[in-house]
Amino acid sequence: MLPKELLRYRIESGQIRPAFLDASSPRYIRVANDLIAAFDKQVGRTQGELEEAVEKYAAGRTDHRIVRGLAHVITSFAEFDAPTADSVKIRCAVFERAAEGWPVIRNNAAPTETDRHSVLEAVGAEFGLPVAQLEEELYADLPERRRLIRVTAPREPGALIARYNMELARGLLYWAERLTVDIEDSPQDVFRYIKLCRLMHTITRLERGYRIELDGPLSLLRGTRRYGLKMAVFLPALALCQKWRMEAVIVKAGERLIFSLDDKSGLVSHFRRFPLFDSKLERDFADDFQKAFERRPHGVCGAGAWSLARADAVIPVERNQVMIPDFTLRDGSGREVYLEIVGFWTPEYLSRKIEKVRTARLDNLILAVSKRLALSETAAKELDVLWFAGKLSASAVIERADMLVKDD
Repeated sequence: MLPKELLRYRIESGQIRPAFLDASSPRYIRVANDLIAAFDKQVGRTQGELEEAVEKYAAGRTDHRIVRGLAHVITSFAEFDAPTADSVKIRCAVFERAAEGWPVIRNNAAPTETDRHSVLEAVGAEFGLPVAQLEEELYADLPERRRLIRVTAPREPGALIARYNMELARGLLYWAERLTVDIEDSPQDVFRYIKLCRLMHTITRLERGYRIELDGPLSLLRGTRRYGLKMAVFLPALALCQKWRMEAVIVKAGERLIFSLDDKSGLVSHFRRFPLFDSKLERDFADDFQKAFERRPHGVCGAGAWSLARADAVIPVERNQVMIPDFTLRDGSGREVYLEIVGFWTPEYLSRKIEKVRTARLDNLILAVSKRLALSETAAKELDVLWFAGKLSASAVIERADMLVKDD
């Protein structure tokens, strides 16, 4: 995320718009290449020397804020050596020795005076270091004295500029009071990142996709930007979707502004997608379902064959809680049956899962539970559990799905 002094934006008619860079701009492709090369040359040198090199490159340029912003992004990929504990010990020893012989002068002028070199020489003898090395270690733990080990930033200029644009957008969300998001796809990834970022949320199902409102008590606390920071961290998750739109309320200098982005904004996510299947159990069931589908058509009441989708339904349970069933079965008429698989989990997980199923109150949900789990007979009957041993049979799930839509 770019710091506020490096943010570039326009405010017009109550809207705040980030000044994104064109990733294909020859000018900034050249700047990105120059900065990548400059960082490479600084490997082995101190962070202070690196910052001086960047400032020298940016000095006198009219686009110095862009240059510094790109450098800030590269720096986020920089790895510096770890400070040594000896630096603190050495510094304490030098200060204590200097205090004993205070005042300390740079050059020895009289036998009764203590000079700097003799202090360093005495402390160096304690640590087994020559004076030159002792001086090098004295402040080695300070940020500007850390040495650059490697830089793992994108090497392709266009990719670096794309990351700059994402960090620019994130920087504006630091001032966000609330955020409204519409997504049409990738709900599983989006909701997992919402959970990871610990964002308060409410969900509304739309004709196509979902509306997610991200707000909460933290957004109302005066003097804190903690919640805006969480929204900023979350932003790349939206760019995992093919179709999305967001609208944020930004509070800046006491004024409320609208900040909008969508899938046409050109943002590129650096977040990874979660694996399609959470476990071998789910993967084996999907394979078995495909084989069952190939063996025979299934479905009742003229509905046609069932199709299987992985975690593409989001069911609001209560505020700040959603349920994303492991699978959705759909028939030719568009009717849906949800499948939740509870395999080899802890008793605490099972308890939370059962409570969420109870709260959801779905009459088109199949809850498949492993016989290895200690679920009470009362709960199993109440939830109409489909038991399985070892492997979940696709045929059994299809049969239960047929029964549920037949009852409709």
